[in-house]
Amino acid sequence: MASAGGATRDGAKSSDAGARSRPFALKIRSSVPFITLTAGMSILTDIGLYGLVTPILPYRLESLGVPDEQIGRKVGLLIGAYAAGLVLSSIPVGVLGELYPGRRLPLLFGCGLALGGVALFALGQTFAAMLVARVLQGVGGTIVWTLSLAMISDSVTAERRTTMFGYAMAGATVGNFIGPAAGGALYSLGGWHAPFIFAAALLVIDMALRLLVIETSDAAKHGYTPPWAIDRSEERAQEHSHAATLRALRQLMRSARFWTISYVTFVTGAVIAALIDTGLTLRLRSSYGFDSLRAGLTILAAVGPTILVLPFAGHLIDSKFGPRRVGIVALILACASTAALSIRGIAFGIFLALLMVQCSFASILEPAMSTDLSSLVESGPDALGFAHVFALSNLAFSTGTLVGPVVAGPLLDKHGVQQGFAVSAIIGAGLFAVGILPWARYVERRSPALEGEREPLLPQSQ
Repeated sequence: MASAGGATRDGAKSSDAGARSRPFALKIRSSVPFITLTAGMSILTDIGLYGLVTPILPYRLESLGVPDEQIGRKVGLLIGAYAAGLVLSSIPVGVLGELYPGRRLPLLFGCGLALGGVALFALGQTFAAMLVARVLQGVGGTIVWTLSLAMISDSVTAERRTTMFGYAMAGATVGNFIGPAAGGALYSLGGWHAPFIFAAALLVIDMALRLLVIETSDAAKHGYTPPWAIDRSEERAQEHSHAATLRALRQLMRSARFWTISYVTFVTGAVIAALIDTGLTLRLRSSYGFDSLRAGLTILAAVGPTILVLPFAGHLIDSKFGPRRVGIVALILACASTAALSIRGIAFGIFLALLMVQCSFASILEPAMSTDLSSLVESGPDALGFAHVFALSNLAFSTGTLVGPVVAGPLLDKHGVQQGFAVSAIIGAGLFAVGILPWARYVERRSPALEGEREPLLPQSQ
């Protein structure tokens, strides 16, 4: 009996030591909701910082002495500089993201880049300094989008993944919601530096969450797998040769599904950057006489409904309809509402309603595309990683955000704000329309919740 009691006590001590070795609040910090919250906050901060200056750029450039006829072009260049940072960093982040065994530290590095960009943007007194700051923010944005979505894909089962994508991408909606509104209001109340105090507060919260989160692969080392989570620690530990990775990427390049998703991603980025980021504030000022505060509040109202739409769309994709059917409806309605924004002389209430519809259905495409990208990885070669496909998707989106302002800026300067905005809207609607048939043909039909084999990366005949 003494021996049994001693063994029991030894086992209890061993159990206590194991419990003490676990990180504080392991179950909460490694849970799927907390991982999704961290990813969503990272996206919120990135988009919030991006949108913070959108309604105030024309007024800031005007205060720096930029002539009115050059403001549209220079706003486009500043929007494009952010996109240039995204383009330049997408491939390196995708490659390094699969080589480094974790997502948390690279995300912290991205937060540091964003902080540097904010400081330079706030304190810089020249247009060149503003351009450099936007490039730094773009590089940070690549890290955020690529690795936040990869972290969710690493952690969450296929049956729940799209729903979590929807919640995380609601962070983009909230960022779009509060960024322009805060930027316009704080600029009106406190001048140029006031919005960046708000930016610093967002970054502090974001960095705290990134420090606290525990990835499910790390939780598995302590003997814990959260509900709704999969343990990818062994998969992440695998090493693949450069040749195997290149073969996997070449196979991806032959996939019509991948190119369809990339095209729609490109169009979404181009339309958002051309109409919302570059042209909307100028259109509101020209057509309705809005100042920076009212322009920011308009953007807030336009993106507000997507806070509810995105999680609901993710649930529909996960539970029943799949990415193909949800995406087709979103593409058709995004096309129609974008074309309707070209109508000149309409009342502000109608214009705002059209803008809300356009933003809502364009945003629904995001979880649909992310779901199919995850499916491509799971049906593709072992050497193909989530960071690879999300980096390439980010490259497509950032190329769109680079091209959109480059096209829209000169149109606004040459043809005037209202005519230039109308032409940009027609072009955007046409680009959405081109993507409808390929989406209906190639994007995965089934819901992730259904049992069975995933559709292959390439048709079997290939």
